Amino acid sequence: MTDAHRVLVLGGISSGKSRFAERLAADGSADRHYLATGRENPDDPDWQRRIETHREQRGDGWTTAECGADPDALRTALAEVPAGSAVLVDDLGGWVGLLLERDGDDTDRYALAADVAALAEAVRDSPAARVVLVSPEVGLSVVPESRSGRLFADVLGDVNRAVAEVCDRVALVVAGRAVWLPTDATVPADGAAAPVAAEAVAAVAVPDTGAEVAEEPEDIGPAQPDDDIAAIRPPDRIAINAAQDRLVALASGGAGLGALAEPVAWAVGATGRPGPWTSIRLVLVGADHAGGASAGSTVAADKLAAIESGDAPLARLAERTGATLTVADLAAEGLTAPAPAMERADVLTAEQVDAAFALGRRLAETAADEGADVLVPAAYGAGVRTAAAAVLAAATGAEPAGLLDRVVGTAGRIDDDAWIARAVAARDALHRVRLRSRDTRSLLAMLGGPDLAVLTGLIVGAAVRRTPVLVDNPATATAMILARDLAPSSPWWCLVPDHGRQPAVQHVCDLLGFEPFLDLGLGLGDGCTALTAVGVLAPHLALAATLDDEPVHA
Repeated sequence: MTDAHRVLVLGGISSGKSRFAERLAADGSADRHYLATGRENPDDPDWQRRIETHREQRGDGWTTAECGADPDALRTALAEVPAGSAVLVDDLGGWVGLLLERDGDDTDRYALAADVAALAEAVRDSPAARVVLVSPEVGLSVVPESRSGRLFADVLGDVNRAVAEVCDRVALVVAGRAVWLPTDATVPADGAAAPVAAEAVAAVAVPDTGAEVAEEPEDIGPAQPDDDIAAIRPPDRIAINAAQDRLVALASGGAGLGALAEPVAWAVGATGRPGPWTSIRLVLVGADHAGGASAGSTVAADKLAAIESGDAPLARLAERTGATLTVADLAAEGLTAPAPAMERADVLTAEQVDAAFALGRRLAETAADEGADVLVPAAYGAGVRTAAAAVLAAATGAEPAGLLDRVVGTAGRIDDDAWIARAVAARDALHRVRLRSRDTRSLLAMLGGPDLAVLTGLIVGAAVRRTPVLVDNPATATAMILARDLAPSSPWWCLVPDHGRQPAVQHVCDLLGFEPFLDLGLGLGDGCTALTAVGVLAPHLALAATLDDEPVHA
């Protein structure tokens, strides 16, 4: 894998560019140098707080050089850093401010061309093994009203272009997410847009951890939503509110349905069908994940055998609630071959991602055509929770180890060794893909696997057909986040009755604003808590169906 020795990180105000650049500069290097172009100003408390925040984010282990005295200080510092070190320059906007302070606002941008060229040369010739430079992206803002503001924007634009020319890679950070810009940005003389280079751009080197790491392919890119996906709308909130008003009739001087009022109203208003759910479709999705992700897990074939024999708790709850069972046929889509461990290589191709997603959509649409009132998805493959934690961490910026629940082995014993193996696998996988795209298709290909792709398609397909989905497990909760990237309204066709005290599900609930109405602490496996919730809701849905259309107030 080719090293990227020079990286320019662009971004707007508070976009997260400095934090992203700090991670790049710190990665794999013990000798770190921070070149600060800003100067402390005790008379400006806000500016001082900003400086302190940056120091806290960087942490210990940095040698700081103050380069805010004059423009030459930064060029000198770039030349004098030790060979083989990592250097972070934050930021080039401050350096432009020093130029204008030296020459005055009445100077001309072209008079500063020699300074700009000299800086680019200093970046190119620095003996550091890695130089990461932070700079504000001014090209997307409005044209400043004042001459000094226009001069600053023009000169900074010149600096960004000059430095980008000598850098191996350029990233644009938006809302904490980095987009790597193509290396070929030239425009032909006829004015036509130049094609983006087909080759994968060089990636920042992965430190040698002793594990073999496969060459990374290009990101497969985001999906183009179909018209029916683009047309997905959330459940009718007016109908839900009207249903909740009718439930007031049950409050005879008390609290009525209490915590069940909102889910009952949602179930009635979202579907437009009063009464309990009589057709419950349990959808099983199983695929084993290789590597450390599956530590302490039972393989999918054994779990499915226990379910189909009727011995597993999920099978018994399904029988009690009258749920019909559908198993996703991954073999028919060519998705059952062992995939590489996510910490070593991508787990799916672009074609496999699309095939699994399409399978999930078909499962949802078939269930809706057959009259299903609600879908209950359950993932049962070895390692699926680790894969879900890695994908969720990559998509939301969370710490993967914090999304993994404890591993319970035989006889109810906690298996800490298995948990550590899972956490290490998720960490290494995220490190492997840290500079790549975070769109849904890329995440599924890099980390997710066929089961998460099927679940994502299932949620989107259910939303297209306006069919509720009950979510009670990390894999399906992660699929809600992935589905949101494709169809922003699709998660609102999901109901999370109980997070099961699982950190990944809790994290998704916090992100999307879901309020679980149960806290049973069940640990019987995916789908079991959702089926239990069906039994809790059923009599109250039946009770709600007996009410008149007009609310009755006590």
